[in-house]
Amino acid sequence: MAETPTIVDVKSDYKIFRSFSDDHITERINDAIAKAQHDQISDDALARGIISWTRHLLYTDWFMNYGGVQSAGTFGNTQTMVNF
Repeated sequence: MAETPTIVDVKSDYKIFRSFSDDHITERINDAIAKAQHDQISDDALARGIISWTRHLLYTDWFMNYGGVQSAGTFGNTQTMVNF
């Protein structure tokens, strides 16, 4: 396997990931590695795929922390959001 992305690689400059503990991010990196191995991601795309999937998992965790709001509206303006 190519070099495993680090916590710093995943956090980058994304503010929403800064509040996650290193242990939480490491757990999600490991989940992403398992997914990449299962999906047989090629070596040239492996590190980028692991980072992207880790960020997806962390975003899902962040979003669900707010209850997974499906839609909200005010003054006749409605916005629909993903409900994981």
